[in-house]
Amino acid sequence: MVNYISKFKFINFISYVFGVFIFLPFKFKPLVLSFFVIYLFINRKNINIKPYRFFFSYFIVVFSTLIYCTNIKVGFDFQIRILPFLIIPLFFSALKSEDLKVLKSKFISVFIYSSFFYSLLVWGYLYYIRSTTHFRAIEDLLSYITYGFFGINEHPIYLSCIFGVSIIFLFLKNNKSKVDYFLIFFLILTIILFSRKMIIITLFLILLTHLFLVRNINKSKIFFTLSSLTLCFLIIYNIPEISNRFSEMLNFNQIDNNSSTGKRLLTWKLAFDIFRDYWQFGVTWGDSQDYLNIAYKKINLVDFHNHNTHNQYLQILLSSGVIGFLIISIEYVKIFIKNFKENIYFVLTQIIFLSLFLVENYLERQNGIIFFVFITCLFVKNESFNKIQQFNPSCKK
Repeated sequence: MVNYISKFKFINFISYVFGVFIFLPFKFKPLVLSFFVIYLFINRKNINIKPYRFFFSYFIVVFSTLIYCTNIKVGFDFQIRILPFLIIPLFFSALKSEDLKVLKSKFISVFIYSSFFYSLLVWGYLYYIRSTTHFRAIEDLLSYITYGFFGINEHPIYLSCIFGVSIIFLFLKNNKSKVDYFLIFFLILTIILFSRKMIIITLFLILLTHLFLVRNINKSKIFFTLSSLTLCFLIIYNIPEISNRFSEMLNFNQIDNNSSTGKRLLTWKLAFDIFRDYWQFGVTWGDSQDYLNIAYKKINLVDFHNHNTHNQYLQILLSSGVIGFLIISIEYVKIFIKNFKENIYFVLTQIIFLSLFLVENYLERQNGIIFFVFITCLFVKNESFNKIQQFNPSCKK
């Protein structure tokens, strides 16, 4: 059976499956982990976890909080949910260098076009909903994407992150064609439709910074970037539903608790108040939501029940305290510094994730966890296999 799977180049299959990850229904997305496990079973030799220590440290920090967790069921369920922090890095640590090259090239190609076709379906689907229902507001229409859309059930902020990463892949592509420029612009328009502020702002800053920092950039790329950003800005400015979401960020004196910014600011304040009382070790991942719900109840915010921190950094501080936060942060900084130079794919995709962590608990849902861990591992430098080949004559080439 193993030989049969190997002959059909199982790594190609994984590339295609993860390339269409965006189309997998929410409940089926975790099933992709089984393919990583199968590959590990086939290639369990020469595993070196050193380049991926950050992921294992995150898993261990979460696991350690189970010792003093009150709501053990929720805590254990979350521990199961973050299994990708173990499985995916182990998969990458077992990859041969040639397999990693195949995975990168085929995944990126399939992933870009999957993102485009998904966004194309979104526009068609929303046009159909708008034509057959009384809904006209963008937020009402987008709720159909979250809770419907052929049972895929993906939230716009997670879709915006996926589209943002696709744009980065396209933007960094050498010798871009007119089709590539069209794909970039179309995906940007879809992200604007989703009106997720942080992703839009981050992408704009990345594209603008790229123009000023990259040497020998051609004129067509400069013209395309500036004209696209200008057009997108005009679209945002002239659509009240979208422009109002940006203006609420700047008007702190009149922020409504029902707005996305207002909810986050109030939640962050309450979460930080709880953190100050448990700053050493936190209140655990299993109990953090219970503590927040009690804080909401004290000030009669019934509608905020089960509203999480919407800030991944604050969630880590609240759940594991300063000690856990420092362990996770130090390991991540090591990875970032090691890959910062001459690894532009890693840097730009991480900027997307790091900015999103400011406004979302991205690593609380398994679809977000899987995507973050996979993309991060995909671009982490791992020279261990080449060293094994050099010093171990028995290693197959």
